Amino acid sequence: MKPPRDGADALAGRALSIRHVLRLDGFGGFVTGVIFAFVLPRFGSAIPFSDETFLGLALVGFAYACCSFVASRLEPTSAWQWLRIMVVANLAYCIGISTFVACVISAMHPLAVVYFALEVLAILSLVALEIWTLRRSARAP
Repeated sequence: MKPPRDGADALAGRALSIRHVLRLDGFGGFVTGVIFAFVLPRFGSAIPFSDETFLGLALVGFAYACCSFVASRLEPTSAWQWLRIMVVANLAYCIGISTFVACVISAMHPLAVVYFALEVLAILSLVALEIWTLRRSARAP
């Protein structure tokens, strides 16, 4: 895939731009960070993670949010590159969290398993949207 040729936002004036998708990604990272920092630790018996694990996962979410929000403010060619990086980062996060949950699934409450499955599905949906946006921006004049 090639970045937009003229440096302008390839989807400017359309319903969805690279910057919009990066902001959506940032919002999702922020929400994930808040959930891991403040909500899930209250369900300690249902989710057998240590406090350090929750804190680490919250920091990952906040780091994703910061990267995405900063990238959404960059010039379009740079934002395009950052969106590609976020696709890889989101896929790595999905693989990591799925592996982590698989290691402790027998000790988890079924609703906790459903939560993590829905989180992975939401992130994979975002990845599909990011890839779709990258492809459309590469084709746009």
